[in-house]
Amino acid sequence: FVTEFEDAILDGSIDCAVHSAKDMPMELADGLSVACVLPRADVRDVLITKKGTNLTAMERAIIGTGSLRRQTQIVKMYPNAVCKSLRGNVPTRLKKLEDGEYDGIILAAAGLARLHLDREEAYDYTYLNITDMVPAGGQAIIAVEARLSEVDSFWKHITDEKAELELKTERFILNKMGAGCHEAVGVLAEVTANAMLQIRLMKEWDGTIYRNEVSGMAAEWKSLAGQAVQQLY
Repeated sequence: FVTEFEDAILDGSIDCAVHSAKDMPMELADGLSVACVLPRADVRDVLITKKGTNLTAMERAIIGTGSLRRQTQIVKMYPNAVCKSLRGNVPTRLKKLEDGEYDGIILAAAGLARLHLDREEAYDYTYLNITDMVPAGGQAIIAVEARLSEVDSFWKHITDEKAELELKTERFILNKMGAGCHEAVGVLAEVTANAMLQIRLMKEWDGTIYRNEVSGMAAEWKSLAGQAVQQLY
């Protein structure tokens, strides 16, 4: 469906498309660009279980997620976890948990909050820390795709510069690694105090998870991104 939106922008049927940034392809169609980035929401992933469920007490806990990135990291946190593919929109996924198809499911905190489904009394929410569960590149960011010729118009007046730099860094790293959404790769760039940038990166390779963290001045984002990839293994 991303291609259909891009075709519509290029032929003038629509002026822009609003995306979850983590779902955007690494290569946009010629003539198009990320025109605007909104402030980033909570980047964490959330493990959701029915109220009172104790996953660690189970001999075998069925965890629902279709993401290789999440699968790879969750089995390190819960050695008894067995991952099972999970599809559908957020309410559909929660219904599958309620129906007992899974003992737990993993969803993005940002999506739950935007749908006001992050405080349901029927569930327990375990927010996974970004060290053990490195998010997907672009997670929790809403991005607007528009014609390249219009990028410097009013879009720049509403873009969030902090989130824009974080997304630019993450997409640069994923492109450098040749990583798509079907690989076990996580990357998070965070602009912190004093214009500093911290990058967390993880990749699974032959059953081993490799992790790396680098930090430095945000102005040197491209150099830091290169270091993060180079020092990963």
